[in-house]
Amino acid sequence: MSTTIIIPCKDGLNYTKNCLMSIFTKTKAPFKVIVVDDGSTEETKRSLRKIKNITLLENTSNMGFPKSCNVGMRAVKTKYFVLMNNDVEVTKGWLSMLLEVMEKNPELGILGPKTNSVSGPQHDPNAHYNCNIGLEQYAYEVKKRKPPRIEPFPRIVFFCVLIRSKLYKKIGGLDENFGLGNFEDDDYCLRAHMSGYKAAIDHNVFVHHYGSKTFSKLGKGFSDLLIKNKAYFMKKWGSSKI
Repeated sequence: MSTTIIIPCKDGLNYTKNCLMSIFTKTKAPFKVIVVDDGSTEETKRSLRKIKNITLLENTSNMGFPKSCNVGMRAVKTKYFVLMNNDVEVTKGWLSMLLEVMEKNPELGILGPKTNSVSGPQHDPNAHYNCNIGLEQYAYEVKKRKPPRIEPFPRIVFFCVLIRSKLYKKIGGLDENFGLGNFEDDDYCLRAHMSGYKAAIDHNVFVHHYGSKTFSKLGKGFSDLLIKNKAYFMKKWGSSKI
């Protein structure tokens, strides 16, 4: 059973390379990788074209996270797929463990891991390490934590998320009206719930997330984007959904 891993990126080449390296060295479950370049510099594109064992899809301009994810999702032919930020580094066994939970819980459509940098209950405040060895040691400790392993939760952050392809076929892709991104994951989780699927957190899977490496370049524009997208979300669903 193969899984498609979709990684949108806008420059940040070193993060993308580290992300791919972690996937190729620490993932035992069968997988395919689609990198969607979102209007990066020509230098970045040339470097990505040289990387083996990936499918590279290139946008001609910066279309934003939702649209880039949709480009990748339309190419998926596997039972499951992962949406992953390019500033994520995975740990040993991450995909096998997430797939195990999905296979045992057919009502789940969306499943996310724990991490060091994220909003909400997926954030692990005890995550302290300063090297790859430390990261793997911590992820191993997380793996051994006692039940309950999964926690149903209405909002999963899409820095790294496993999604059932049946859900995508039922409700479609991310809402591209969220532009560059933010709130598209809240929206997708809500749509999944309305379609009869559940979302959950896997408390035994930990991955590293550097956090907002693309959006941090926007400066004040990031705050403006949040305000704009929150307003769109509220207009679409109502303030009670925030």
